[in-house]
Amino acid sequence: MQGGGKKPSPISKVQASTLKDPGIKGKIWVAKATVAAPKPADESLREAVFKAIDEMKEGEVQYTKPDLVDTEVEWTGFRPDAGKDEPLPDISEQEKYERLMSEPTRTSGTTLLYFHGGAYWLCAPSTHRQLTSRLAKETHGRVCSVKYRLAPQAAFPSQLIDALMMYLSLLYPPPGSMHEAVLAKEILFAGDSAGGNIVFALLQLLLQLHRTSNKPTLRLPTATEPRRSMTRFPHEDIWPATPPRGDLFCDLSLLDHPLVSPLSATSWKGSPPLWLCTGQEGLTDEDCFVASRAASEGVVVQFEQYEAMPHCFAMLMPFLPTGDRCLRSWGDFCRRCVEEPASVETNGTYVYAKTGAEKAIDVAGVSKMSLDEVKKLMAEAKEKRLKGYEKEGKGMPKPAL
Repeated sequence: MQGGGKKPSPISKVQASTLKDPGIKGKIWVAKATVAAPKPADESLREAVFKAIDEMKEGEVQYTKPDLVDTEVEWTGFRPDAGKDEPLPDISEQEKYERLMSEPTRTSGTTLLYFHGGAYWLCAPSTHRQLTSRLAKETHGRVCSVKYRLAPQAAFPSQLIDALMMYLSLLYPPPGSMHEAVLAKEILFAGDSAGGNIVFALLQLLLQLHRTSNKPTLRLPTATEPRRSMTRFPHEDIWPATPPRGDLFCDLSLLDHPLVSPLSATSWKGSPPLWLCTGQEGLTDEDCFVASRAASEGVVVQFEQYEAMPHCFAMLMPFLPTGDRCLRSWGDFCRRCVEEPASVETNGTYVYAKTGAEKAIDVAGVSKMSLDEVKKLMAEAKEKRLKGYEKEGKGMPKPAL
């Protein structure tokens, strides 16, 4: 995006600038793989998602029904003996994966299924390698970082379908996969920003399947919520979308759907433990509400708030004491969920910026808002978007990012 009164760049140009691979060097293993979509297509997977969307809606919604597609991933690990600028060895992706798995520092079976941030339309696993390699280091495990489909080329529920397919592929590797089946108790969902929202949506999808007696195996998610801002983009080949919609990510009718915005989820009961962090940012109220509501329903929640910190501060500023503390805590939580599950319990911490001092906070009390109040505000915001879209005319929507 451009400031100073300049016209915004086309979506495709901005998107492409975030998809340039910076290369791989230093203390990181990356083994690239493609997980093949089931052939013939497994309609039961798609239909489970569509059924959940319809069961959880309040009012009419519109969406296209995407197909399953082959999905790229990056298996990421910590490479302790590599030099700062040392490139990966010139070996096959399978050999890189085997080297990753054989590192002496990889002492845990902890496996993070990671969804990168980027407002659903930006970035890729390549932009998040420093973060995912750090998490691999802190967990003594590995990360499977997913290159899910991006908006606006692919609208909701494409990303949710990709996420579900990738979770199942860990449990039941398709033929030709470089990984063996991963135990459900060793899988954790992780993400930042929009990727965190995918985690929440995937969790709510699995909870819904449990509620309706179609019971896949659950394990441990960790998440944040995506930032949204208003920008008008110029017309081009990929925007406005076909069929037209008023949001880059989804049809406006879905803005308050629990699988699009889990703030409106009716229940978190049955959820595995959650780890959430927030700064003092535009999404703090939303993060606090999810943490408070889940904890009040008996879910184990580890919640951390960092004074004066911006969105995704730990990824952007890992060199700060607060950023370093956040990443160590995140990784430690993930490792303990696998290796020491009895040690994981609800707790809240507020971390001061200057001194690093910490104080305990009541997680269930970090938000005083009720679900009805939140849903009312969401409905009002949705109505404003719908009216604005109709007023502008469907040829010039104002997408939320």
